Formats: sequence, structure tokens, C-alpha cells
Amino acid sequence: MEDKTAVKVYQVNRKILQGMQRRTSRTKVVKRNFDSALLEAVNKNQWSFGDRNRYYPL
Repeated sequence: MEDKTAVKVYQVNRKILQGMQRRTSRTKVVKRNFDSALLEAVNKNQWSFGDRNRYYPL
């Protein structure tokens, strides 16, 4: 259950980042850092589902 939730949060954040691509030239750097940080958090199972905005790079 937690793994599926993590994947869903990841997909939602990817959609947000794809929307940001039109607004900033730094998106590629942000997306690379965001992906690596998020995957690292998933791998370590260090998820804080109580803080919904934690992984939103906005």
C-alpha cells in the first residue's frame, strides 16, 4: 500500500514539474534534482505522508 502511494505522489509531482517546464529555464536542473531526491526517499522508505507539500518543489 505504501509503495503504491509513493508512486502516486511521484506521478502527481511529475505532472506539476511538466507544467513548470513552460515557465522556467531551470526546470531541467530542478527536475533532475527532484527525481534523484525523490527516488532516494522512496528507496529509503523515508516518507512523511502527513506533510503533503514536502516534495513539491514550488
